[in-house]
Amino acid sequence: MAKHKHQPTMNVVPKQDSQVLTPEFGNARIISGVLDWIIGGVFSGLPAVLFWAILGHSSKPMTSMYLFESSGFSRTTTVSVALLCLLFGFIYYVVIPWRVWPGQTLGKHWMHIQIVRRDHKPLTLRTLVVRNFIFLVLIEGIATATSTYLKVIITTLSRFYVDSYMTIIWSVITIVSMIFVFFGSKHLALHDLAVDTVVVRQPVLKEEISI
Repeated sequence: MAKHKHQPTMNVVPKQDSQVLTPEFGNARIISGVLDWIIGGVFSGLPAVLFWAILGHSSKPMTSMYLFESSGFSRTTTVSVALLCLLFGFIYYVVIPWRVWPGQTLGKHWMHIQIVRRDHKPLTLRTLVVRNFIFLVLIEGIATATSTYLKVIITTLSRFYVDSYMTIIWSVITIVSMIFVFFGSKHLALHDLAVDTVVVRQPVLKEEISI
C-alpha cells in the first residue's frame, strides 16, 4: 500500500538543504521588496483612508496624515489613526509571514522566496517582530511605506517636524543594509543579521511515494 511522505512546512528548511543556505539576492528579492513597499503601504494606509472618508472628507483626497489636524481634528485623532496604520503594517509584515505564509509576505510569496532561520529552526513571532517590524519598519524605515506613520506620530506629539531628518537617517541605514545584501560576503541585510535569518528560494514541496 502506498505511503505518502510530505516535506516539512515552508518555515522549516528541508532536511536535504539543512547544511547549506544559499541567500537570494537577485531580481526576485528586488521585485518582492518593491511589491511589499507598494502593497504594504496600501494595506497599512487603509485606516487613514477609511477614517478620512467616515469623518466626512471623502470629497477631498487625503494626500497626507497631517491633513487631519489642519482640517480641525485633534492631535489625539491623528495619533490614533497613525497607530492603527502601524498596526495594519504589523499585520502585513509580521502576522502574515507568521500565520498565513510562513516566512513570506505577499511580495515574497509571489516571488517564491522566503525568510528562514540560519539555525534551521521554525520562525518565531519574536524573530519576525524584531526583523520585519522593529528593524525593517522602524529602524531602516525607508524600506517600507509603513514607516511614514511613525514620523507622523513623532511630529504630531513633539510639534517638531522630524520627517526630513528621519528620512535622511533611514536612507543611510537602508543603503548600508542594501550594500550588505549585494556586496557582503554573507549577502545578509541588517535585519537578517540582527536575528540570524536569511532569505532563500522557497523550496519546492514534492510528494514522495514509496511502496
